[in-house]
Amino acid sequence: MAVDFDAMTSAAVLAAFAVPGRVRFKRNGEPIAEIDGVFDRFQIEAMGEDGAPFSIKRTVLGVREADLPPGFVLKSGDRVQILNKTFDITDVQPDGLGWVSLPLGLVGSAGP
Repeated sequence: MAVDFDAMTSAAVLAAFAVPGRVRFKRNGEPIAEIDGVFDRFQIEAMGEDGAPFSIKRTVLGVREADLPPGFVLKSGDRVQILNKTFDITDVQPDGLGWVSLPLGLVGSAGP
């Protein structure tokens, strides 16, 4: 019997960590979907070519593929509105188990 990893874990993750309110997806300025998602910001530390340390903030949204409307395909360049801020989706990274990570860039900023 196959194990439905998505039903066992992803739904529980959303129940515990979903963004207050829902995430609104937009394409060409038009709303196209509204679902729950897990919003995360974290910092990565690295070394520059000169050996000097620096850090980069990354913003990621996680969503369940099962929560997307039928026929809806996530695309780089789509926009999402989270907590009254608008972000560009810079990549679509499905994990093969029903979860999709969406690296984001804040609209109007120099980077993600």
